[in-house]
Amino acid sequence: MSATVEPTLFDFVNGGSRIGRAISETPEQLEYSLSQEVDLHYDFNKVCVCGMGASAIAGDIFADFANETSSMPINVVRGVMLPRWVDSDTLTLITSYSGNTWETLELYKQAKSRGCPVVSVTSGGELQRLGQRDGVPTFTVPKGIQPRAALGHILGLTANTLESLGVCPSRTELMRIIPELKELRDSMMPNSGDNEAINLAESLYGTVPVIYGHPNMAASALRWKTQINENSKMLAFSGIMPEFNHNEIVGWVEGSPTMRCSPVVLYDANAPETLKSIIDATVDSLRDSGVEVHEVQVEGDGSLEKNLRSSIIGDFVSLYLAFLRKVDPEPVASIMSLKERLGLSLRQ
Repeated sequence: MSATVEPTLFDFVNGGSRIGRAISETPEQLEYSLSQEVDLHYDFNKVCVCGMGASAIAGDIFADFANETSSMPINVVRGVMLPRWVDSDTLTLITSYSGNTWETLELYKQAKSRGCPVVSVTSGGELQRLGQRDGVPTFTVPKGIQPRAALGHILGLTANTLESLGVCPSRTELMRIIPELKELRDSMMPNSGDNEAINLAESLYGTVPVIYGHPNMAASALRWKTQINENSKMLAFSGIMPEFNHNEIVGWVEGSPTMRCSPVVLYDANAPETLKSIIDATVDSLRDSGVEVHEVQVEGDGSLEKNLRSSIIGDFVSLYLAFLRKVDPEPVASIMSLKERLGLSLRQ
């Protein structure tokens, strides 16, 4: 982007867009939420995180982290039915920023009926009311933010809960990486000079981005997709490599898409050499067939840091795409309209 538009872009991120301000404050959100004391005592041997949309992303991130650090897996449930294995030995973390997500409220009711130890994270609404009625520990995040822009708050409280209960060292790890996240955030701001997020947004503008992550960064690949969907008002998809090699590569190499799609590979710079070799061979095959591949090098010592670093980059890419498309990243009229329609249907 030329120097003549950068002041306007800076205003877009820092003043003209509440989403932009909230996203740029993700590390500070983490600091604030991690400072809140959580002291819980439950007996359980399984973990289930329930939520929809942006409220479930924290669960995805910690599920990846638990795969590396915990003997207890974390499973994320999106929908209206708890799996059969969720029982009185399952810690059930109910997350809804608004507190009024009807799918999540349904999962809360099922968890209570099964005698699960339940913890809630919300900004208020019906979930908070039910928690107060039922004596469920309920941790609150600040109101007035779009759910997708409150990731730091939700992550921090979820991390406090998981570490307090001995699931994984989530709070300790987040505290360690906050300085690195602030430094990365500063490099993504529009006044930072040569800016990776701006450059990538310019390349993706006018295309359908398809985001691929390594297996330990599945959460951030999904975060990229949903942020581009909601902030940029664009169609986008996500997937995982090397599973890609067993299906999607055929469409990319041998197919004839009617619209231009842009693959973005979130590349784990510290991945095992075997995995790197597989991903490198895949990218080379795509390029040999004429596909333009965008690689985002993601540093970090573990999946939690990598997913958060990757998510911050993706968040800024989505903001810059919104700027290029001249759209306000905050409102999501189609989601609100659908919620109203569902609300009417469910009340009948």
